[in-house]
Amino acid sequence: MSLRYAWRPGSRVSIDADKAGREMEDVRKKNSGALTPDALLERAQSANSAVHAHFEWDDGKAAHQHRLAQAGDLIRSITIDVSTSNVEPPKTIRAFVSVERDNVRSYTSTMVAMSDAELRKQVVQKAWADLEAWRNRHAELTEFARIFTAMDASRPR
Repeated sequence: MSLRYAWRPGSRVSIDADKAGREMEDVRKKNSGALTPDALLERAQSANSAVHAHFEWDDGKAAHQHRLAQAGDLIRSITIDVSTSNVEPPKTIRAFVSVERDNVRSYTSTMVAMSDAELRKQVVQKAWADLEAWRNRHAELTEFARIFTAMDASRPR
């Protein structure tokens, strides 16, 4: 059997995927069959590592990047309860969604995005892309064949 590693579509990783994948597999084997972020980071510390260049080794810059990632996690984690009537219970939705305006990606209120035709189109397209990514991750599971068929039937042309 021949294996060739690749980054998934849309990935922004610039290091060689095949070398990185082989190194990750080596780390997994040497770590009792478990590939963990800690084990990979330990290996990556060596300048000879295939994944070394992916990491920021300047502690000041890395700390700032980590805080930015934490801020993004906060934004993606906050929800709001939306009530449209006194009869039905409120629905919980994400408070903010990622959109692009003037070639700049940022977050905006979900309520604002849903009431703006262009932003709503972006959110729906992203939802379809997420659904397709999920489908690709689970394509071998025949248990989901009916769901995949429903996705095909529902997707706008």
